[in-house]
Amino acid sequence: MSYEISFLKALALTLTLEVLVTVFVCRRYYPVFHLPQITLAGIVPSVTTLPYVWFVFPALVHHYKIYGLVSELFALTSETFLIAILLRTGTRTGFILALSSNVVSFAGGLMATRFDIL
Repeated sequence: MSYEISFLKALALTLTLEVLVTVFVCRRYYPVFHLPQITLAGIVPSVTTLPYVWFVFPALVHHYKIYGLVSELFALTSETFLIAILLRTGTRTGFILALSSNVVSFAGGLMATRFDIL
């Protein structure tokens, strides 16, 4: 399977998990946000950062552990600010949502890789 097809599968998995987590956390802890706003805050950050994680950072960082650390920190930081902007909230809320969705997405990606789904 080509790298690009693997990326599209990873994007679909990431979007599914991160939107579900964002909706769950917002509905549970931040009921002031509306569903379209929440959904957008789950989609835009992933669509924005995942291509960098898959296509840019591997070309720049060749050590696997450093690549993982740099790309995850990039995603977490970028998504924190994107979510804060999209939900018109502070960076604390953006960070909580970005961290929770990225932890679940990362774990889902590890499981998908382990079971050869991606």
